[in-house]
Amino acid sequence: MVDIINHSTNYEDDNGHGTHIAGIIAQIAPKAELYSVKVLNKKQIGSYENIAKGIEWAINNDIDIILMSFGGSKDSRILKEAIKKADSENITLIASTGNTALSNNSITYPAKYEEVIAVGAITENNERWVGSNTGKELTVMAPGHKILSTSIDGNYTIRSGTSLAAAHVAGGLALLLSYNPLLDNKDLREIIIQSSIEKTTDGYRIFNLEEAFKICKNSEK
Repeated sequence: MVDIINHSTNYEDDNGHGTHIAGIIAQIAPKAELYSVKVLNKKQIGSYENIAKGIEWAINNDIDIILMSFGGSKDSRILKEAIKKADSENITLIASTGNTALSNNSITYPAKYEEVIAVGAITENNERWVGSNTGKELTVMAPGHKILSTSIDGNYTIRSGTSLAAAHVAGGLALLLSYNPLLDNKDLREIIIQSSIEKTTDGYRIFNLEEAFKICKNSEK
């Protein structure tokens, strides 16, 4: 655990967003080791510099998957360099596409970078969630509408958003990696693309964990 913002040992979730995401991952991959890297404040605001430092921490601590359930509208050299370095170190990078489709449908950074698996959100009817940003950088869709998960008060709460969809994909890939630790980040991306055979009414691909496992088993190294 690390607090990039305050450089302290305060690892508590000040907002609840991270706790909800962690609960989703834990449901899908219960044996996965989860690490909290605090780069945003209570209002979910942060800097690209701190995010890059968080990525650097993940690189130095041999993290396999980095989930970035946040987004910004502007490109950043420092963030892009950190993303490229993590990708070169065989880290799988996943990010949410953003929740501003009703006002600005442009996929946010870091999901916009080619090294990152960009995840949008679908409803329980396999339709694109109305707020989910889309675009040519979109990799796959996953459940992100009215998702029940853990909350900071020790109970459960329901939230919607592409962050939750990205957590579904992160949990799925953690499960695949536990089954076959020899898979690299390029393998995992290819498995996502190959397994996402279902489509929404808009034609977007949907992550299919069952199909991903079939491909994973057939391509053991």
